[in-house]
Amino acid sequence: MRSFKTKGFGLIELMISILVASIIVAGLYKMLSSSWLNFGISSATARSGKSARQVDNYVNNLMFQAGFVNIKNVMQNRLYVKQQSKFGTDAAYYNDGDWIDGSFILGGTEANGNSKVKFRFYGSSLDDDLAGETDKTANGFIFDCRGQVVPNTVMLEVELSVNDDGLVCNQKTLVSEDGSNWDLDDPVIVDSNVKAMRILYGTTIYGRGGAFYPASSVKTHWPYINLVKYSIVTAQNTAQNIVKAQRGSTKTLFSAGDYVANSSPCPTTEVQDRLVYAVVCDQTVGNVQANFNSYQIPDDQLSYMHKVISGTVSLVNSSNFN
Repeated sequence: MRSFKTKGFGLIELMISILVASIIVAGLYKMLSSSWLNFGISSATARSGKSARQVDNYVNNLMFQAGFVNIKNVMQNRLYVKQQSKFGTDAAYYNDGDWIDGSFILGGTEANGNSKVKFRFYGSSLDDDLAGETDKTANGFIFDCRGQVVPNTVMLEVELSVNDDGLVCNQKTLVSEDGSNWDLDDPVIVDSNVKAMRILYGTTIYGRGGAFYPASSVKTHWPYINLVKYSIVTAQNTAQNIVKAQRGSTKTLFSAGDYVANSSPCPTTEVQDRLVYAVVCDQTVGNVQANFNSYQIPDDQLSYMHKVISGTVSLVNSSNFN
């Protein structure tokens, strides 16, 4: 009778097999983790880019309307007078809430990082007949926080700010000839991913281009502001562990030399016509406080992809040279 010997893996062979399998699994895990990390970062980058474009367009287009006065209102001398802000007295604004005569834009002090700005504008209508008998339907050129077109019978006060909800837009009715109410019950949430906003206010220095100031330096010279430079930080969650790489990281919000520090725009000589609204002023250019020019990524946002959106708005609609 023939006998058969059953032969299997020995202990050494088994250990070698386990080692090889472990190396293969570890390699696959590393590849998978790397792919998942890259996917999360790529996805966040794409969302961040889309968010940035939307925020930039919204802020730029809305703020560009600051100071707009329909031609009919200009001819009837319906310009901007001193009055109480409909948002009430607010220490975040350097003038404590009152609109200065001739001003159409106001900002916050350095204490709150200039994270608020408010401005006012008239709507625009098909009616440019000074007699006032023709169509007063809004022509679609001027919009409110919601994107609704505003007629020239209405002057709005708009506030852009950043809070726990992100970038929000609120508005109040300053003038309404037809009795319509444009106040918002709740602010419009423009983008919930916005974490910070800083704003500088500028004048056109004759022969030297623009010079920009923190709001606290503008003081009583708001009627001379015709440029706005903004920097906004958005954050998109990557769902990845990139804490170590970003700990202590900061984002620079403005370029060095963008500011005129510790002084006011000094309108000693004014060049005023319908093409140029300039303030001749000799100032020393310097840097503002470090905490104004930088945004430090908080520890609870280290896994977020942060992006800085910057832009400059020329307030060409300003109608304060009557």
